[in-house]
Amino acid sequence: MAVKSYLNQFANVVSDVLNIDVIIVDSDLNLLGQKLVFYDMYQKIDYGSLIYTVIESGEQFYVKNRESVPKCKECKGYAQCKIDGFVGVPIRDKTEVIGALALIVSKKRGKKFFEKIDSTLMFMDNMAELIGKRIIEHQSKKKLKEKLTRVESIIAALPDALLYCDHFGNIIYQNASFHSIFSLEQSIGNIRELSEELDKYLQKGKVVEEAKITIERGSFSFYGTISIIPIVIEEEKKEFLCKFKPYSQIQKELNIFSNSTMVTFSWLSKYVGKETIEECKNRVSKEECILIQSEDNALNELIGKAIVNYSERRLKELRVIYMQNVYRELMTSFMFGERGMLWQMQGGSLIIVQPEKMLLSVQEKLACYLEKEVEKVKKREQDEISIQFIFCTNENLEELVHAHLFSYRLYSIITKNRIVDFQSVYNNRAVFERFFRSGVLYYSKIYGEKDIKGIEELYQKLWRMIGKKDLSTIETCLESYFKNNTAMNRSFASLENEGSIKEMERAGLEQLIKGDYTVQQICHRLGISRSSFYRKIEKYQLEYKRRRG
Repeated sequence: MAVKSYLNQFANVVSDVLNIDVIIVDSDLNLLGQKLVFYDMYQKIDYGSLIYTVIESGEQFYVKNRESVPKCKECKGYAQCKIDGFVGVPIRDKTEVIGALALIVSKKRGKKFFEKIDSTLMFMDNMAELIGKRIIEHQSKKKLKEKLTRVESIIAALPDALLYCDHFGNIIYQNASFHSIFSLEQSIGNIRELSEELDKYLQKGKVVEEAKITIERGSFSFYGTISIIPIVIEEEKKEFLCKFKPYSQIQKELNIFSNSTMVTFSWLSKYVGKETIEECKNRVSKEECILIQSEDNALNELIGKAIVNYSERRLKELRVIYMQNVYRELMTSFMFGERGMLWQMQGGSLIIVQPEKMLLSVQEKLACYLEKEVEKVKKREQDEISIQFIFCTNENLEELVHAHLFSYRLYSIITKNRIVDFQSVYNNRAVFERFFRSGVLYYSKIYGEKDIKGIEELYQKLWRMIGKKDLSTIETCLESYFKNNTAMNRSFASLENEGSIKEMERAGLEQLIKGDYTVQQICHRLGISRSSFYRKIEKYQLEYKRRRG
């Protein structure tokens, strides 16, 4: 029963006993219950009224004649008012006043009524106590209902698909995400309706953490994990909270906290020039594939990650594929299989390092896929290409195309939007200096400060090495200076000697090639095999005309 209906009945009882008008209000002067026998004018209670005086003081209060009350005389409706007397008692919750019970006394009843005021006040106090308990009970239920509504709203809004059931699998609660993920038009009654396998988990009665599960339901398939938490309701009686998480959500969460998300253009500024960064930002909004070409694929990959993290796909999945690590027999299925990369990465981004290592047949198949994607966007069958492709290479793909070692069809697609010949730590001294100074600041915090003169000497040596060594080697030399100065000098000496040895080897090989020697004779002189000889020819970019013998 609603509290207002109950308090109206309560007011009826008090009115019938005393044959008088009764009003019940809360501490905010809201009317909770009333029985009006003689008057119908008490629909709004104002601050400063007699009832308010009871609530404000927290004490019993009565007025035998309104003429003795200054507040009544100040009232605009004083002349029309037929009230002669008033009796009010506070309604309490322990020490807190939560309302008031008031009696309105007419002129006819006033004199006789107040002859027994003490017993009337005692009766009203008892009634106020009962009313207080009812109000408190109602407020407690209301607060509990509000909490339950709030909790249900929160649970309903959670992205996780939640299901709560008893030991037999009968579903007690299922949230909106559960309906959405499983494409349910109506609620289901038992967990077995999803999968018999789920019932087996319940029968064990134990905690299940992120167990992989596949659920086939009609034409619908769910791939993901399930977590189950047993809830003890009574002794030996359990209910279960089940959480379903689809594969796509798992990948998204992993991507948000993956290491690659740390690569931003701000962080990248110590490796590439500002103009290059602006150029990269301008490429982000374009729907075409992006080709990044420089002498260092590690740097190319970092630029690719920064582009993704700057784009609208930054919260979608990002995967880097090193094509030299994908074996010939597996490459096609790895990319185009039923659960291959193109299926997994829908909506995300793929960075392909060394696309020239892909099989030519795979290159052609990928070109066909990309052409279809572009056509779908043009025809407005989809808003954007399904996967953002970024290709990273340190090779001249045009030369490879002319040598029939790279697909012209794929080359034509990925070179429409390319970042090449950009300012980097390798070719721009200002960028290299930013890289060097940031390294000095970082390693000095770890290993302690070094002599400034020594650091300037280190800077010059590393700049001379930058064209001959990759960035990781330069980084190691920079760290070695702060960790152990002597070790750094030895490492520089060995690196410089290494460069000299290579130069000598190249010069010696070039001299033998120019001489009238066969491959067998050259290999015998150098003490190497034929395959090693041809590898060195390729390494030093020398030309050799075959001779008989």
